[in-house]
Amino acid sequence: MSFIISNVIKYIRMGDLFQLPNIKKKILIDSTFLFDQYSTRGIGRYGIEVVSRLIEIVYNKSENYEIGLIGFLDLESNLAKLGFSLSGKYLLSKVNFFSLEEIRLSTPKNIFDWMTKYVPIINSYKPDLYFTLNFERGYPTVPIINKKLIIKPKTVLTIHDIIPVMIKKYSSKGVVHNYVKGAFYNFMLKGIDKVDLIITPSEYTKNQILKYKKVKEEKISSIYNGISDKFFISKYQLDQNYIRSILEKYGLLGEKYLFYDSGLEPSKGINELLLIFKYILNAKSITLPKKLVITGKSLNKGIGSDISSNDVLGDRFLNYAKKLGILDNICATGYVTDEELIALLINATAHIYLSKNEGFGFGPVQAMAAEVPSIVYNGSCLPEITQGGALLVNLKDLSVSARQIINFLEDEKLISEMKQKGLEVAQRYNWDNTAINTWQLIQNLLE
Repeated sequence: MSFIISNVIKYIRMGDLFQLPNIKKKILIDSTFLFDQYSTRGIGRYGIEVVSRLIEIVYNKSENYEIGLIGFLDLESNLAKLGFSLSGKYLLSKVNFFSLEEIRLSTPKNIFDWMTKYVPIINSYKPDLYFTLNFERGYPTVPIINKKLIIKPKTVLTIHDIIPVMIKKYSSKGVVHNYVKGAFYNFMLKGIDKVDLIITPSEYTKNQILKYKKVKEEKISSIYNGISDKFFISKYQLDQNYIRSILEKYGLLGEKYLFYDSGLEPSKGINELLLIFKYILNAKSITLPKKLVITGKSLNKGIGSDISSNDVLGDRFLNYAKKLGILDNICATGYVTDEELIALLINATAHIYLSKNEGFGFGPVQAMAAEVPSIVYNGSCLPEITQGGALLVNLKDLSVSARQIINFLEDEKLISEMKQKGLEVAQRYNWDNTAINTWQLIQNLLE
């Protein structure tokens, strides 16, 4: 008996010399948002800020995890889009990458990609957790996908909003396209009740998911988005000569204007915005803005009748502005860089954002950070996000809303107080916090 015990002890001590390798837990992240139609929208912005930070956390602060990316082109292109470029060369040997080859837009063909590309990759790589930032692209718990998977990783899904489900409007390209897009949209949402974690950018979005989809509340966590430090004019100051050149470029030097930097979809309150602007112009006050500046790809750069459109939404916008007799007071910038956006924003009389359904709303928070008065619709997530740092207006009676805005813009004391409050609120939105909170939830799932 003593011989057996002696040999067991000897075996254990010998085993100490040959430690088992540290098996890292694998996290696979869909990075297609870096190159598709969402790359310059909220999903793209969120993805770049969060995924780049998750990679830094894993490879600088944790030895128990590894990250794989599944996306278009190659790893170097993906890292560059995430902001690493030359500084991220060391990641080329650390981050696993699975290429879907050439860039493709997000369409109903995503299902085919899953069956032919994603499923074999997941079954081979065997990730412990799969993280996607856009449910349209698909994820492991969608029933038709789940049946094909041998490896079934834990799934984390960020849902920025479900506005199309709420308003039953999925496309502006006609009845047929709306029906097809709606069928695809709802097909992809069939798996959300089986995911392990849903992340939303606001309590408003969380509550809408609970209202319209059968999901357990404990599976949903709200983590607010952040904003770039560039928008805090006290930290990041643009060169005055550059600002002047941008104002001259768009014919806005010396002009007072309202600034709008979101889409032209009806749910954005775009028609209400134009009507309210008409009321403001009719007030004929020299202290009020005489221009409405619109950014975005739906309209090409120009002022008044020189503006041309790029899509159906642009056509509708221009036709309605012309009908109201205010087209000459509209300035379209087309696509702008972040620096151009900031230069235009900080010189605006006010930022206005009347979206009737929104998951987060970057525009108002960026305006508050830039110490520009923010005017928002008193609904959806906007009261939650602005937290008293913006003027809230209702849209039931637009003449009353316009008078409220006019009174606000003519009250220097109120504007000053709102700027200060808005800055305090904006300072609460930090991408580092967003990523850290996301990482903590991911770790909890993998423990």
